[in-house]
Amino acid sequence: MKWITHITPLFLLLLPLVGNASKLNETTDGSQFERQKVVFTPELAESMQALYRDKVGLFIHWGPYTQLGGEWEDTRGAEWIMRHARIPVPVYETAAARPFNPVKFNAADWVALCKEAGMGFMVITSKHHDGFAMFESAHPYNIRDFGSFGRDPIAELHAACKNEAIRFGVYYSQSQDWHEPGGDGNSWQGWPALNQEHFENYYREKALPQVEELVTQYDPLFMVWFDTPGRFMSPEIIEDTMALVERHQPQALINSRIGGGYGHFESASDLGMMPCVNTKSWREDLKVPWQTHSTVSGTWGYAAYKKELHEDPNRSANWHIYSLADIVSKGGVLLLNAAPNELGEIPIGQANVLRRLGRWLEVNGEAIYNADPSPIRNPALPITQKFGKLYFQIKEQASRSVSIEGITSPLNR
Repeated sequence: MKWITHITPLFLLLLPLVGNASKLNETTDGSQFERQKVVFTPELAESMQALYRDKVGLFIHWGPYTQLGGEWEDTRGAEWIMRHARIPVPVYETAAARPFNPVKFNAADWVALCKEAGMGFMVITSKHHDGFAMFESAHPYNIRDFGSFGRDPIAELHAACKNEAIRFGVYYSQSQDWHEPGGDGNSWQGWPALNQEHFENYYREKALPQVEELVTQYDPLFMVWFDTPGRFMSPEIIEDTMALVERHQPQALINSRIGGGYGHFESASDLGMMPCVNTKSWREDLKVPWQTHSTVSGTWGYAAYKKELHEDPNRSANWHIYSLADIVSKGGVLLLNAAPNELGEIPIGQANVLRRLGRWLEVNGEAIYNADPSPIRNPALPITQKFGKLYFQIKEQASRSVSIEGITSPLNR
């Protein structure tokens, strides 16, 4: 028996595994709908294998909502502040989008932090529900043309990731768009009630062209991460979108939030966790993980009122470390979100949590990277396996001996 202690109270118990304690494919399906059949081309299979190896990537929510700091009059929020406070489009443009000028943004610094956190990929919001494009777009409501910033941060991040061998992906809100009369989710604006025709006009005039811009301007893309598919996302629209991505970026993974049961892997609900080991999406020759996401910033987008999370340099990373271990033990991968402020900085409190995770992974990465989930369907603590070994992640050690129940195969000590 070998105990390894690290910079946090978390530690690992390594035991060589003999035999097959249980069948990994006997799992509970977390899907809420029947999945469409996915054909994995060699390019997609290679990307999926990379996703399975990496286990954790950096999620970034960033946009003009940060200019408001998550507050408007007597309402608090973050990236949803426009909707929560029912801000009219002209007011949001004037108060948030036009003055948004993140002069301290440095793509190289963000990518360096991603690497320091032990992450192999990054996904950033290219357009959130407020409808503002964070990249150079033919649609005028974008960061380069609408305000005074005059730069394309997506292009700069893409180049910096390429230089450091970090895989780069983009988030795109395809269905909700609170800036356009045909977008979903903006009923407080006083526009005519949305119907399929109006939505499809918006989608084909703005959303689909912007997806095409993303897949043609930024090559390669590791992933296109869609979000909140609404009732008007028809199979035809979804298939057209996927075909567009596949035509220009055949290696780019698409998550299930494209809608309708489509996508290459299952995205859980926000902060969602599978109740037990889930490998139902695995293929005979390809391990397809599910994915969830959490945040080190308390909210997805920057909220200035979460001051203690942004300013405390000594914040513990233990919860996020243990959460990652739990997710991997159930067959998943994690997108861990950071929320830069209106100037383009990732605050020290958030950044240091990511750094502490990276230092833990430097020592314990064998139990996480490319590791398979627990052989026990519903383990009482996170267990991963690789190289004929089991890895037990124990949050607190109450005594020198630990009792593990449910393993029926013999173990070498």
